[in-house]
Amino acid sequence: MWVKEVTCLATEPPYTSYSFSYSFEDERDKKLYVSESSLDAYKNSEYEWRYFGQILPLSASDIKTVDMNDIGITADNGTLTLTNVPENEPINVYSTTGQLLGTGTGNISVNVQGGQIVIVRVGGKSYKLLAK
Repeated sequence: MWVKEVTCLATEPPYTSYSFSYSFEDERDKKLYVSESSLDAYKNSEYEWRYFGQILPLSASDIKTVDMNDIGITADNGTLTLTNVPENEPINVYSTTGQLLGTGTGNISVNVQGGQIVIVRVGGKSYKLLAK
């Protein structure tokens, strides 16, 4: 069985080895999905990302809800909402540049830009997602 597509949420192309070459039957069939703002960075990457046959924008609707340990994280219409968070559990939401976008405890909502990748820190765990 061959890999047909890869989704990478990193805004800057991470280092890769030549392992992708062995995972695809035909390079033209390789599809890479990245955030729209990162398309050029991946197409011009010094690493193997540029060898994907198709580098396509990841639609914000592709990632809507993440459920981790019964915590619900929903990103829709520029609002990131966390539910089922224990009442005293600290929450911090950051941009990929480290800017604090929101903080609180328990269930919170934070305004984010559509298409923005955010880091959500709940207690001792971090989640990375694309906001719609």
